[in-house]
Amino acid sequence: MSFTFGIYPFSAVGMTWGMAAGPPDDFTQLPAIIERLRSGKDFLLRTYGHFTGESSAPGVLAQIEFILHSGLPCDFVLCFRQDEPDLSAWLRLIEQIVVRFGNTLAALQITNEANLKHVPDAADGSRPHARQALAEGVVLAGQVAHALKARVKIGFNAVPTFHEPDDFWPTVAQFVPEFRAALDYVGLDFYPDVFGAPIALEHMPLAVEQILRNFRGNLASAGITAATPLRICENGWPTGPARPYERQAQVLETVIRTVHRLRAELNFTHYELFNLRDADSSHETSFFQFGILRDDYSPKPAFAVYQQLIQELSE
Repeated sequence: MSFTFGIYPFSAVGMTWGMAAGPPDDFTQLPAIIERLRSGKDFLLRTYGHFTGESSAPGVLAQIEFILHSGLPCDFVLCFRQDEPDLSAWLRLIEQIVVRFGNTLAALQITNEANLKHVPDAADGSRPHARQALAEGVVLAGQVAHALKARVKIGFNAVPTFHEPDDFWPTVAQFVPEFRAALDYVGLDFYPDVFGAPIALEHMPLAVEQILRNFRGNLASAGITAATPLRICENGWPTGPARPYERQAQVLETVIRTVHRLRAELNFTHYELFNLRDADSSHETSFFQFGILRDDYSPKPAFAVYQQLIQELSE
């Protein structure tokens, strides 16, 4: 079965208390770096646009135009950052995106991590109408794409859920059947050994496998069948004090090989790394050092490891 890699090519990172940022991205360097990383293999650039209300729509459309100029397939995430209940402008923007870019975008993700409530700068779950935006947005995007016979894949993503009191998946189960029919994929964002307890490298494959299987179970509880493909939309391991470069390379290789090993059984088709470049390599907080490049675009060991895995495992 097919297995495609990708990456978030920029440096800004959402944190619990704002955004991690540093030296500006150098867009002139990106094409050569991405080409060196993928070496001719199919590859996705994952980018994010923020809908904050009707006035933000032109900027989102311009952002898509800009990234598509790279010539690489783009996985575009339309984040929902509006607090007002009126979704008419949100739905108009989704329709515009599919009509204008339905045959040039590789994927359109509707909302970002709508089940994650406590990180408002990085996820949509804290917005009071995010679940409605997800439900109505996926249905509309799927209907428009189907009517136009557009190639873009429509999906959404979530973070792992392990606790019974979480009501996200029961809520998704109540969405109309058209929601499930519109889905071309569901994405998983996960960061083992980053936000939870440390995991020894020898235990990492089992930990990753448990997360993947649990996620497939979450989807089943929501009526999303095993026939719906899954993607790893975000995964990474930051460097910093007590987080050496060599360990980053080891963890990423272990996680990627585990996902690839289970790809056929669990129907995983994509893996996208978060992210290409550090926000600020001099900052000791790990959120600033998620990249496989330093902020001056010099490579960490993980860059070569990811490059090799793309060549070996792309199908």
